[in-house]
Amino acid sequence: MRQTLYVFWIGQPVVWIILAGIAVALGGESDAVILAYGASWLAASVAAWALWRREARAFSGRKATREEVRSALRYGLPRAPAALLAQAIFWADLWVLAAFEQGTELDAYSAAARISQVLLLFLTSLNLVFSPFAADLHARGERERLQELFQRSTRWALAATLPLLIVLFVAADDVLEAFSSRFEIGEGALRILLAGQAVNVATGGVAFILIMTGFTGIDLVDNAVGLGLLVALAVALTAAFGMEGAAAASAVSIAALNLVRLAQVRHRVGIQPYERAYLWLALPAGAAALAAIAVHAALSGSSWWVSLAVTAACGLAAYAALLPAVLPARERAALTAPMTRLRRGREV
Repeated sequence: MRQTLYVFWIGQPVVWIILAGIAVALGGESDAVILAYGASWLAASVAAWALWRREARAFSGRKATREEVRSALRYGLPRAPAALLAQAIFWADLWVLAAFEQGTELDAYSAAARISQVLLLFLTSLNLVFSPFAADLHARGERERLQELFQRSTRWALAATLPLLIVLFVAADDVLEAFSSRFEIGEGALRILLAGQAVNVATGGVAFILIMTGFTGIDLVDNAVGLGLLVALAVALTAAFGMEGAAAASAVSIAALNLVRLAQVRHRVGIQPYERAYLWLALPAGAAALAAIAVHAALSGSSWWVSLAVTAACGLAAYAALLPAVLPARERAALTAPMTRLRRGREV
């Protein structure tokens, strides 16, 4: 998972940005940016191949047994179609909307959909770290430790995401105006999409749990059903309500899919991500929301970047001020330890 994080989640996007920046600086246009994207994935694939060769070197002298091959196929075969369906879930609402709307409406919705997926940043990062431990603990039958790890990772993913969610939700108009002043028409759609992704984050890495504990077939079925639900809802709601209908279809289908997976993880694996400490996050979240709403309203006539920057700063400050107070003592100490060491270093 470490290599996956370095190569695909960090390396490929950074290389793409660098190559695209060089291409545009040299006079390239959209085709050059697309070629840069392809080149970044080529570089990532070569890096992944090299890392795989290095990590698998210890196993090169032993042939896999027939049972090992069968187990690998049972586990791995559903993963490719499941991954494709998972990606389709992130795009199907846009494809359906394209059948009904064109021009600014479609462009604004595309921007809103990509912005809403920023909420998955912390959840995805934690899942990449958490997943190998989940597989190991499940294989050893240590369910209590697995549940404790699941609960903490889910709570920290939500704790890290809440201030970002609040700022994007409150300042949705400013965020979209950063792309184009014409995109403010997607403000309502963005807020609906954020609500759906919030449920995604709040249910934790339920899809990763199913995959890491061997239920790849269930994950495949879930994605197929989720995609079917999304397309059906999107066709009906987009025809009636336009881009807000497409956003509602996406939010409902993503929320429903994750709630179903939550029940499956509880039934199949015997764990769930919630504990009492989870509820205390409402206090800093509420303070951040009140601060962001008040500041955003006061700056309604300002430039989008001023309004967004000040709203974000005030919301984050309110959240950061109250978050340590609602954390368990051990986690509060871990969070404040770097500041304590820095202060002691200055005193010395």
